[in-house]
Amino acid sequence: MIRHLLSPFVLILAVFFSSCSSEEQEEVVITEFDQRYIGVSTDEGALVGVWDISILDGAITGSTTYIDGEEAVSVNLNGAVKGSGAFDLTVNYRYGYSGLIEGLLNGYGSVSGSWENSDGSFGVISGKILENEYQLYNGSYSGAVTNSDFVWNFTIKNGIAEGRFNNQAFAGLIGLEGATIKLLEVEVLVDSGPVVVSFGITEEGEVSGNWYHANDTSRGGVVSGSES
Repeated sequence: MIRHLLSPFVLILAVFFSSCSSEEQEEVVITEFDQRYIGVSTDEGALVGVWDISILDGAITGSTTYIDGEEAVSVNLNGAVKGSGAFDLTVNYRYGYSGLIEGLLNGYGSVSGSWENSDGSFGVISGKILENEYQLYNGSYSGAVTNSDFVWNFTIKNGIAEGRFNNQAFAGLIGLEGATIKLLEVEVLVDSGPVVVSFGITEEGEVSGNWYHANDTSRGGVVSGSES
């Protein structure tokens, strides 16, 4: 008789501790990926945006910048990291459409994944941990080009550059190359068509590079300038 009376009690205890165990598992905080990351969004290889996220206790906050006509627009990103390093970010753009970014932190400081918007556009993302060395190049830069009256300017903050070339907005992510930082190539639409521009920046703030028409690579020239 006693054995039969104890069985339900034991069962209740088992359920109670199982429930507590489940709650404890749900409360586990993921900290191994806590860093700041920067990266780019591309569509068939073409740069369409840059992003900057910070992870603290597994929670992700940040922003992404994209070009809308002649303007660079920044919107917020929010999400969370799973134990595997996978994460989802939601994006709310202008004019009521939205997006989803699905990514993976591989544990070696790099980020990969994909993005898809409610308007049907999609592509991939890539990025890496924001290194302290990037901050050496924070500042504003400006200059001109040869073989044209185009002028340009941009500002770098924590690895992300935003600026204008011939009054057309662009955004890019800088990449370290030895003693020189080079912006990722950016494509800007001018009156005569798309133009590809690349910049290289020394630690002393000097800028050099080249530009050319995407539809006619024989038309182009040299980019030069300095920190403002």
